[in-house]
Amino acid sequence: MSEHAFAFSGAFRSFGVDARVLPLPNEESLALGKAALGGNECLPCAFVLGDMLSRMSDGEKGAPPPAFFMISGDGPCRLGQYPWLQRLILDEQGHHDVPIFNASQDQDFYDYFGAVPPTFKKKAWEGTVAADLLFHKWRECRVRTGDRTGADAMYEQAAIDLERCLERGDGLIRMLETAFDGFDGLPRNREPDVTIGVLGENYVRCNPVANGRLAEMLEESGAEARFIGLCEWVFYTNWTARLHCRYEKQRMQLLKLQAIDAAQHLTAWRIERLARRRLLGYERPSLSRLFKLAARYIPNTFEGETIVGVGRTLDLYERGVGGVIHVAPFGCMVGGIVESLCERISEDLGGFPILNIQYDGRNSELTRGKLEGFVQRATKWQNGRYSLANPRHR
Repeated sequence: MSEHAFAFSGAFRSFGVDARVLPLPNEESLALGKAALGGNECLPCAFVLGDMLSRMSDGEKGAPPPAFFMISGDGPCRLGQYPWLQRLILDEQGHHDVPIFNASQDQDFYDYFGAVPPTFKKKAWEGTVAADLLFHKWRECRVRTGDRTGADAMYEQAAIDLERCLERGDGLIRMLETAFDGFDGLPRNREPDVTIGVLGENYVRCNPVANGRLAEMLEESGAEARFIGLCEWVFYTNWTARLHCRYEKQRMQLLKLQAIDAAQHLTAWRIERLARRRLLGYERPSLSRLFKLAARYIPNTFEGETIVGVGRTLDLYERGVGGVIHVAPFGCMVGGIVESLCERISEDLGGFPILNIQYDGRNSELTRGKLEGFVQRATKWQNGRYSLANPRHR
C-alpha cells in the first residue's frame, strides 16, 4: 500500500504535519508483530503491529513520540479490532504516550478528520486516485519492457513526486503526464501471454511483501497482473455508509455522504480522463454493475469484500482476462466465503480459471509453482476462448 501511503503523507504535510511513510515490512518487523500476538490473528494484524513496533525501536532518542494513523472498519472483518489490540500491546510495552488515530470506515468516517482543514480530504482523495493510475501504468509497462529496473526506478520516483505535489498543492495533472511520458518512453519489446486479474483482501493485495511479490512472480511466468484500484473500495465503503444511514434514518448524514461521494466521483473523473487514453485495460465498473453481476451468488446487503470480489471476478471475465486470482490472509473469513463460491462461478463460466491463495507470511516456493501452473492453464483457456469466438480461427 506504499503508493497510497505516500499520497496520505503528502496531504498531511501540506498542513505542516511531519507525516512519514513507514517502510515496507521485512522479516524483522513481521517477527516483532508475531511475537507480540497470540497467533490466532490474521496476517495483516502481525504486519501492521510489527511496523509500529519497528518504528518505535528505531525512533530517535529524545524525539517526541509518533502518532499512528490507522484505518479500521466494522462488520465481520477483524480489521475493526486492530486499533484496540494495538493500543493494549503498545501500552504493555511502555508506549502509553503514543496515540493511534483510528478512523473507522462507517458513516462517520469523514467526520473523524474534523480536526484537519477540509481540503485535507480533497488532497488525500486526489492522491489516492493518482496513486491507482501510477500503479496501473507501472504494471502495464513493466511487463512489456526489457528494462524492468528502469521501470521500477521510474515508479519509485513518481511516488515521491506525487507526495511532493500534494504537499505543494498543485501540479498533480502535470506530474501524472510527466510520469506517463517516462513510462511510455521505455522500450516495449515483449507482450504478455495472458492477463490475470488480482483481487482479494485489500492489505494482502496491495502490499507486495504480504503477497510474496505476486505481481513479479506472474510477470516472470509471462503474465500481466491487473490489480483493481483502491479507489473502488472507497466508493464501496461510501455506499455501505449510506446504506447504514438509511437503516438508522440519519437523513442529514445521508445527504452529506451523497455530496461527498458525488464530489469524489467528479474528482476521479477529472483526473482519470487525462490518463485513460494512455492506459491499457483501465476500467472501473460502477457499483450497480458489480451488484447486478454478483446478484446470482450473493445479495448486495452482504457487506464487505465478498461482493466486490465476486462482482469483479465476473466483470473481469467479461473484459476478457484469462483468469483471476483471489488473495487473502490465512484464515480470513471473507476469503473463505469467496473461495467457497469460486468453484461454482468457474463452472458457470465454462471453466474460467480462478485461483485462491491464502498467505501466512512465509514466501513458499509452492506458491511459485502454483502460479506457474495457473498461468499455463489461464493462457490455454484464454487462447481457446478467442479461437472459438473468432470464426477465422475455427
